[in-house]
Amino acid sequence: MEAIAHAQRAFEIRSGDPDAARTLAMILLDAKQYVQIERIARLMLTKQQAASEMHGLLAISLIGQGRNLDEAFAHLELAAENFPIARWLIASTLIEASLPKLAVVQINDYLKSSTNKCERESLENWVASIDQSQSTIAAIP
Repeated sequence: MEAIAHAQRAFEIRSGDPDAARTLAMILLDAKQYVQIERIARLMLTKQQAASEMHGLLAISLIGQGRNLDEAFAHLELAAENFPIARWLIASTLIEASLPKLAVVQINDYLKSSTNKCERESLENWVASIDQSQSTIAAIP
């Protein structure tokens, strides 16, 4: 909570600076504070700052809140080209929301982007485990 307070203060002091916004949003993501992430992402998008990251974070926040998957995936598509890790982050949130099949799609799309060999192997093994076992949902590595 202290980290959130410090990041919030930095965001306020720096008048919505994109770096401060990204830092605050990622700390909020770790704390699963999706409503606050949505607020920051929408604010930054209206300012047209850090657009790719903010589209991705808005998508994550909507899924985390269990709201409007269509809007979430529209924002994900806007984010993915310049912020491909958004797909991995979305997949983690989809797992939390008990939507493993949608998470697999996002991981497979992420694998088509720039993943290193070690990461690729780990994610491919995770996808295979989801495909083989419908009863158990494993955390994404």
